Amino acid sequence: ELVVAMAIFAILSLAAWKVFDGLVKTRDRATLAANILSKQQAAYAQMLRDFSQAVPRSTRKDQQARAALLSDGQSVEFTRIGVIDPLLVGKSPMERVRYTLQDGSLWRLVYAQADDLSQQQPSKTRLLGAVESLQILTLDPAPSAIYPPIDNASSANSTSNANSSN
Repeated sequence: ELVVAMAIFAILSLAAWKVFDGLVKTRDRATLAANILSKQQAAYAQMLRDFSQAVPRSTRKDQQARAALLSDGQSVEFTRIGVIDPLLVGKSPMERVRYTLQDGSLWRLVYAQADDLSQQQPSKTRLLGAVESLQILTLDPAPSAIYPPIDNASSANSTSNANSSN
């Protein structure tokens, strides 16, 4: 009888261990999924803040303008407003933001001033890792890589209209 009781106890213990092991593995997978989801939500919230504060202001360097929004399908760059200067050090309320995919990670680069980006070193933040692809489409309503379009024809038309009125 003792051997039968020990065998029954061993079988019940083995079953309990399997259940406990399954619960631990499920908890670990759920924790990993929750961490990934949390990072994705934080990245989405940052992008939402940036894109909701985007403005159609071109950048300038040496009297030449670059479009307010530039996209090559794998990255997007735009000017945003709403920068807070809590220390009142004269920080511009605008900054240039760039989202890009590099080495399988989504990066956010921020230039403190919207103009003359070549003279600035951006602050760089890794938002997400293990990103396989990034596709960005801009619509106006037709797909476009820049917004607003920098059009020499429109400036030529305004010049020709001014000349024709003389």
